[in-house]
Amino acid sequence: MKRNISLLLILISIIFCGTDVSAQASIQDFNIITPNHTSRIEAGETLLIKWTNYSYSARNISMLNIYIVKGNDIIYTVAKNISNNGKYITKLPSDLNPGQYKIKITSVDETSSAFSEAFRIIAEIPIKIIKPDSNSMWEQGNEHKIKWSAKGDKVYINLLKITKAGKLTSRLRIADAEDNRGEYLWHIPDGLEDGNYIVAIRIPPIKEVKHSMPFTIKKPKKNK
Repeated sequence: MKRNISLLLILISIIFCGTDVSAQASIQDFNIITPNHTSRIEAGETLLIKWTNYSYSARNISMLNIYIVKGNDIIYTVAKNISNNGKYITKLPSDLNPGQYKIKITSVDETSSAFSEAFRIIAEIPIKIIKPDSNSMWEQGNEHKIKWSAKGDKVYINLLKITKAGKLTSRLRIADAEDNRGEYLWHIPDGLEDGNYIVAIRIPPIKEVKHSMPFTIKKPKKNK
């Protein structure tokens, strides 16, 4: 009887120890905000990586490495020995194969790490968006030209809002089956939230939708 109780205690101890090890292994030191599962980035385009320090140890780490991984394999080294400041911008290689990838962030000595949600890398889309760009700051109530370069008869343009969590949400349709003239004069409606946005353009027969760089829409300045 005593022997059975001892064996039972040993088994319970093993189970609890295994659970603790598994729980610790799942803890990430950094919280990677973007890219996330809604992100769809073209090969050869700019990628914004944002993160926060999640664990206590991460707050004391000054330098980081960043990788693009597929499964357990490192596909591309984004950067090494960069400052742990929560943001890094890089240009993706144009020869990355389309598919699901993750960002891996580690301390330089690899003792602390984290993975992003899986995001999608797609082949380059033959549409070039000229305006808006990352420097565009457009005001509500004003008119601005959306400019692009691509072949095709008709153009469809939508506005997407970038949430604080780095996800994209649909806001409004700007143009629906307009003639493809390479530009569209858009009157920005009053009442849009201040914040960061993306213009999404589709021009059949191209199947994929092209996203602009993030840009800012804000309320107009009040006259003094």
